[in-house]
Amino acid sequence: MDRTRALQQAGEPAGGGFPDPYAVIRALRDRWKAIVAIAAAVVLVTAGYAFTATPVYTAAAKIILDASIRQPFEDANSATRLSNDPFAVDSQIAVISSASVLRPVVEAQGLVDDPEFGDGGGGGLLKTLLGGLLGSPVPGPQEQEERITNSVRALGKALSVSRQGATYVINIAVNSQSPSKSVHLANAIAQGYLAEQQRSARERADRLSEQVDERLISLRERLRETEQRVQQFKAENQLQSTAEGTLLVGQELDGLNTQLVEARSALATADASYREIQRYLQRQVDPTALGDVVSNPRITQLLEQYANAVRAEASLSTDLLPSHPTLQRAKAQVQRISSLIRDELRAVGEAKKVERDVAQERVANLARQIDSLRTNSDASEEQLITLRELETEAAATRTVYENVLGRAKELGDLEQVTVPLARIISPAEPPEGPSWPKKKILLVLAGVLGLMLGTGLVVSAEVWRQVRAEFGPKLRAGAPPVPVPQSQPQAQSAREVSGLPVIGVLPAIDGLKPRHLDQLDLKSSARLAYRILATDDISGLPAPAANFETAVSGLNTRLLAGHREGENMAILCVAPHLGEGLSLAAFSLALGAAAEGLNVLLVDANARDKGLTRLLDDSASLRTLTYSERIVSNRLFDLSFLSLVSGAPKHRPPELSEGQLEELGEIAKGYDLMFVDAGTIEDARSLEPVSALCDRVLVALGGPQDVHSRLSTLDPALRAVAGTSPICVVQTRVA
Repeated sequence: MDRTRALQQAGEPAGGGFPDPYAVIRALRDRWKAIVAIAAAVVLVTAGYAFTATPVYTAAAKIILDASIRQPFEDANSATRLSNDPFAVDSQIAVISSASVLRPVVEAQGLVDDPEFGDGGGGGLLKTLLGGLLGSPVPGPQEQEERITNSVRALGKALSVSRQGATYVINIAVNSQSPSKSVHLANAIAQGYLAEQQRSARERADRLSEQVDERLISLRERLRETEQRVQQFKAENQLQSTAEGTLLVGQELDGLNTQLVEARSALATADASYREIQRYLQRQVDPTALGDVVSNPRITQLLEQYANAVRAEASLSTDLLPSHPTLQRAKAQVQRISSLIRDELRAVGEAKKVERDVAQERVANLARQIDSLRTNSDASEEQLITLRELETEAAATRTVYENVLGRAKELGDLEQVTVPLARIISPAEPPEGPSWPKKKILLVLAGVLGLMLGTGLVVSAEVWRQVRAEFGPKLRAGAPPVPVPQSQPQAQSAREVSGLPVIGVLPAIDGLKPRHLDQLDLKSSARLAYRILATDDISGLPAPAANFETAVSGLNTRLLAGHREGENMAILCVAPHLGEGLSLAAFSLALGAAAEGLNVLLVDANARDKGLTRLLDDSASLRTLTYSERIVSNRLFDLSFLSLVSGAPKHRPPELSEGQLEELGEIAKGYDLMFVDAGTIEDARSLEPVSALCDRVLVALGGPQDVHSRLSTLDPALRAVAGTSPICVVQTRVA
């Protein structure tokens, strides 16, 4: 796996590719004034519109649709029309916005001649002059209708009808240039809607009443015809009805059947009594065995006497001998009464026989009468079926007629009493201020849109620049490489500037020319340096990237001039000020030396920046560890790194004890080359013990400024830092 893939797997942004987001961010930071200017221009244009536009006022009236209202004569147990219809409120909103409600408002308020909602009698200067000379023509019916339609359409555009949440409350809002006019129109539309409800309810009741009346007339004629057919059929077939509506033949047959049942019952009773009496007379049984068969007063009296005589005989037989005269008289008395009972029973038996014969004759007569009537009834069965069909049809017609008649009476009463389903709960009131234009909101939105527009323009320009930088060389394939301008400072290994040698130039690898040198990002630049020096992949990078590797190699060659194999060397890197590209130069030189096979240690002693520490070792504070324990080997950059400022106070150079200096010296002996980022020259003067460990001092000067004048000013301070160590200069960030 090559180094580029290792960099991607580590999750670090490579930077410097196409498109380069870091370059876009820098462009936004550099051109923030242009973005603000564009936003200010948009705000000014919007403010001009907001303060010159004609204000619009909105007034709203609220009405409620009462879902609990029932019309008179409606069923109290059934659901109301509003509660049963899920689209009832939406339907009423459409009604309020319809021409049936708006047209009466237009006509009543005279909006046809209103300048805002109608033509206002105007039509331009020419029409006004012609009207003054020739007189105003009276509009015809068609033209007047068109004017009314246009006014209704204009009022509909100014009207806004909405439902308040999920309630039955409807807001009726009207926009107008006059606050009082918006109030009048909103209230007029609300009143017009209520009037339209009453009118539509009356029209609906009238139409329904007319339809019911027409239906009643047809039902009345049909009922008369069916009843006439029933009477005509009875007369033709000689069928007579009773008061209960049944046929007379059927009633007679029912009466005879009842009489026949009664006669047969009487016959059975008489026959049973006669047979019982005959059994008594034939068997010579005791008279007390008759029971209740014979209900005759005389026999009842004789039976009582017989019972007394039998008891007297029984009582005497216990005390007297059978031959005793008294007992003989008692027995004779019993025999005499029993003979009387038999005689009386014979007379009753004759009477029962006569009664049985009469009952038999009556049953026979009734049976003959029933057979005769049944014969006549069977003969007219078909006429009876037809009659029943005619009577059923007549009864059904009468039922429908009575129901419709009752409904017609209810509708007649309903025309007089109609309860409105809606009412006004909040009439429109004069608005406190115009609803449009909303100056504050417009200005805030204008500012946001202006910032977005300016940002978009800057981003587009930067992306276009990157596109040209990326694809321009490919389009110019075969052309010779662009030479470095002669005005750029060149490496001057042999030339002395104020006694200090300039050993080389590091180009700006991001290809930008920032206004402020400290605006370049060390992290993205370090990734670009790694990509150039360690992976040899410069595809898609700006033109200066091609010379960067050569420049680093040349600088390391000059720095290590006279270095013997097996010896170690320490280089102290300083800069006059922050933002000179010192940290990037130290990192690039260390990385280039490591790429050539040297064992390199990079030390961060720059307390003001700490950029290398954030880049190479972003772990927690290392103050509790020794320097040897702090050393980390970066798996991406193939070099060792030691931070002397991790966990130390910012803007204060690290203070090293004698033990730490000795430890740092021992550590330096274990590496071929050690680069120390000491920060500014002023801070490096506080690191004099560290400077004593270094063999050479490297000064980074950023940009193509006048090197002679700057070094002339810095020469005394550099001599104080370097002591007897040689000093060399490198120019950084040269575009």
